[in-house]
Amino acid sequence: MTRLGVGVVAAFVFTMLSGCEPTPKEPGESQTSDTLLGSGGSVDEAMIDLLMSLPSPVQMVNILRNANAAYDGTLLNPIANKENYKSSASQAMILGVYGADLSYVTLFDRKKESLQYFALTSEIAQKIGVGSVFTREVLDRATNNQGNRDSLEQIFTETFANLHSRLEQNSNERDLALIISGGWVETIWLAGSIWRTKKVPELADQIAMQGPTASMLADLVGKLDTQDKAVQTLKAKFAEISEVYRTMTPGEEGEKQSGDDDAPVKPKYTDEQIDAIFKIISGLRKTITEG
Repeated sequence: MTRLGVGVVAAFVFTMLSGCEPTPKEPGESQTSDTLLGSGGSVDEAMIDLLMSLPSPVQMVNILRNANAAYDGTLLNPIANKENYKSSASQAMILGVYGADLSYVTLFDRKKESLQYFALTSEIAQKIGVGSVFTREVLDRATNNQGNRDSLEQIFTETFANLHSRLEQNSNERDLALIISGGWVETIWLAGSIWRTKKVPELADQIAMQGPTASMLADLVGKLDTQDKAVQTLKAKFAEISEVYRTMTPGEEGEKQSGDDDAPVKPKYTDEQIDAIFKIISGLRKTITEG
């Protein structure tokens, strides 16, 4: 685990799940029979690979800033939508979405919005039993380090180490999968939205390199045993997204990002393929955010 580029979603999930309790399921829903933990109680290597493959928030924001892409609050899921999410599954997915939004506003040094989205994520987290990890200390650390992206990423990395030690004690496979999925969808939505208007090649590269992550998410969500409509849509759309990635031509080993030995190899892709992924993500995000 040498990669410091822990993703937007990972940073948020790590913070939450370090103190998480299992969430009660809706009537008629069952726990997935395929645990994300190994038989010995340790974190499955596939899950570690998934978490480490998520897009880096610092890298994403650096790309945006280098492209003179300004902060755009209209891209975020509005706080007013919080009343839309009634089922525990929809609350877990939207927690991932709002968590990615929280990372976005924090990394763009938006103090007012950071406080608002922190309060919101804390409120939703309380509903699914993980509210105790949203302490004032965590918020103060992030607030005090706004403008220092290296420090912010270090905070995120520390939370990963915390999760790694605590996950062995928890059993919340469904919520983990849904939180990660919601956050990944929102992250790609943000990157894709800005790419569509600014045509920043580095953003398209980041989206193109998410093929392995999309495949792992499709496998993970595919194991969930639930009749929740939004989760069923999630399964179907992740399968569609994976199909688009399979049409890309694999890149060569020398095309890895400089300075990041753990980064995926950039495939050869077209703008049409990136646009196809964005369109599927847009429809999926609409389903998730409408509740």
